[in-house]
Amino acid sequence: MLYCEKCKKEVVIVGEGSLAGMDEEEETWISNMKEKGKLLLFDPPHSSAYLCPKCGGELIEKD
Repeated sequence: MLYCEKCKKEVVIVGEGSLAGMDEEEETWISNMKEKGKLLLFDPPHSSAYLCPKCGGELIEKD
């Protein structure tokens, strides 16, 4: 799991196409993740470190 130490939140990566064809379900899923306090990172580049979508800080792997 990715985590932002600055924001103290878990970050969920959402890749291109992972929610394809799920318009209504996508909105519900996104709302549920936000209600759980998770941040969503959409289509991050694979060539660099993952950055927090809220503060821009580097994300860490957390068990």
